[in-house]
Amino acid sequence: MITATEQVKAGDTASVTFSFANPNSDLRRGVGYHTITNAAGEIVADDFHSSTIIEFVKNADVVNARISWDTDGVDPGTYAVKVEGVSRAIGGSLSPFTGSAEVTVV
Repeated sequence: MITATEQVKAGDTASVTFSFANPNSDLRRGVGYHTITNAAGEIVADDFHSSTIIEFVKNADVVNARISWDTDGVDPGTYAVKVEGVSRAIGGSLSPFTGSAEVTVV
């Protein structure tokens, strides 16, 4: 994780930026790149929810994934923002990776 909104008021937008890899290494069709879970481990948002946006930002050889989450209507509590992807080595081998950050909604 590079940056995260650690605490946000319900109704505001939380943002988390992860160091990532080229998303074309694995398009993750049908499963997506990110999930947001509550303290019980239940998914409250993911790639397929209108409350989240994932942006891949490339700067030179570095790719970051910025996840924005609209917390309107979300219960107060701590949520885990998780990201999954696959990196491709120069030789072509693929390596899955994950990242996570916590966001508290007050």
